[in-house]
Amino acid sequence: MSYDDLFVVLHNVSSAGKCLDFVKIALSLGFKNVVISKATGGAATGGVPSAQKYVTQKNGNLFYLSGLEDVKEVLKIEELILVAPPGYGKEKVSNEMFETVKGKRVAIIFGGNDPGLSRRELEMGRSVQLNLREDPGTIGTVAILLYMLNSLTE
Repeated sequence: MSYDDLFVVLHNVSSAGKCLDFVKIALSLGFKNVVISKATGGAATGGVPSAQKYVTQKNGNLFYLSGLEDVKEVLKIEELILVAPPGYGKEKVSNEMFETVKGKRVAIIFGGNDPGLSRRELEMGRSVQLNLREDPGTIGTVAILLYMLNSLTE
């Protein structure tokens, strides 16, 4: 999978610190296209500007959009992969899952607030979950899944 066609999305976030942690993890693993959608509160007023500054300094791309519909439309996404907490995704994350989306414009979407993405949001695309005993939270999930994906492409 080409990183040029892959967008890592943090959706529905209110924490400024979570925005910055999210972009740091994504960029440190080689993902250059990061998206923050539906930011509220501190995420909207402080988190997005801090994330923008960081991403710009690291020569990445930050897109700030109002919702998942805009993510799909504006970025011309062909496949939405929505990451749910353990027990809520319809399928487990696997190497084969990533093989099926090669060559497509893909957005991997993480919920920014607990408990994550809503049931309606999970139905907008392919809902997946990590094979874990407990939910490590948003940033833990982002780190684990992106590390897994990064190791597949090396």
